Amino acid sequence: IIRMFCVTSFSTKKLLLLTLSVTSLIFGSSILALRKKIFNNILNSQLVIEEGTAAYNAWVETPIPVYTKFYFFDMINPSDLFHSHEKPILEERGPYTFREVEKKANLTWHENGTISYRRVKFWYF
Repeated sequence: IIRMFCVTSFSTKKLLLLTLSVTSLIFGSSILALRKKIFNNILNSQLVIEEGTAAYNAWVETPIPVYTKFYFFDMINPSDLFHSHEKPILEERGPYTFREVEKKANLTWHENGTISYRRVKFWYF
């Protein structure tokens, strides 16, 4: 009885391993054969700009804040520079930091798959 159980158990393990191997081989071969189509479908689903997609929402209004810093220089001795040709003495002013928000407005969808729009920018100090 013990010997019969071991043989049956061993055969079941072999059958399970064979089934798993064949299934993996078929799955891997089909993925390999269809890799370009699968890649293009995934790429098009993520990059095409259509209303309701994540790419569209990120394109219409950028979710990442953009900061711009401006520095100005004040000339302390302008009369000395122009009359006696001395080196200018400059004093740095800033940074003046602005947050820029950009939105697309007046979206027009064309038949050939292109979009016309007007870019609107806002700066917040």
